Amino acid sequence: MNIAFFYPIPDQIPDGDTFGTPYDAIVNWLDVLARHSSRHQVTHARRISDTLPADIVVPMTSTNYYLGNARRMDHDLEFLRQAGKTFVVLHHNQDVRVQPTPGDYPSAAWTKVACERLTEFRPQLVRMPVLKPIVEWERFARPVVGTFGHIEPKKRTLEMSEAMRAIDAHFVAFGPDLLAGRYADYISHLRGFDVVLYPWRNRLEDCLELCECSHFIFVLIPPKHSATGGCPSAPRMATLFNRPIIVVDDEDTYRQDGYYVYDSLQDIRREHLDSMVPASTAWGVDEYLDRMVAVAIA
Repeated sequence: MNIAFFYPIPDQIPDGDTFGTPYDAIVNWLDVLARHSSRHQVTHARRISDTLPADIVVPMTSTNYYLGNARRMDHDLEFLRQAGKTFVVLHHNQDVRVQPTPGDYPSAAWTKVACERLTEFRPQLVRMPVLKPIVEWERFARPVVGTFGHIEPKKRTLEMSEAMRAIDAHFVAFGPDLLAGRYADYISHLRGFDVVLYPWRNRLEDCLELCECSHFIFVLIPPKHSATGGCPSAPRMATLFNRPIIVVDDEDTYRQDGYYVYDSLQDIRREHLDSMVPASTAWGVDEYLDRMVAVAIA
């Protein structure tokens, strides 16, 4: 099945903005889906006309593209109807300002919070997939709790380091050097903990230094899918490295896949780390795509 995710990108991207580039988390996630699916062909459609060859189209509610002109998405959906395309709208964020007009089309969301907030769309919960491990699991004599992604305030990197210090666990933040200059002052506050900056790599699979961690940790609140929240795709991709994964979240969706979900960093205890095991990878990329196809054609 040829599945086109329509994540639109404007012709002009402001200098210094990562939106729509390979550094964009969603663009990177779509590339991961394409690499890890064995049953489907996944493409990233940047313009609505790029969706025409696909069997199934998944228009995404891009804040960067639709904010300020939400009705533009109505026009895009009408284009798909006129072209006779089967589609399912993916409310990948919960910002009501970028949603299309509610209608009789199928839709899906990654989180319970989005489903509860966007009730008029009746979205089905189709949580993000996890990735099959590329390394063996190993236990460490002493926990080394790591996180990865851009080291910046919205990821709550500093708060994570302080929480791990409080329970006598070593903390390390891995991040591409792309935005290191912009957040140099913030990064300087992580003194006493490891900060590992590396050149950008388009494939997370090539970041094998992440195997130095015994656990991963991510903070997704304030709300996911917003300018102030953590990236929900990072915990899903972290399963590549076959380590226990801790998520601070405002819902328990991740728990279904064997993640350790906490309401706050302060709820994590040192003794919890010793009994943790890697997440399940049963809900993989193909299972996710199969489900999206089923929602679209139901």
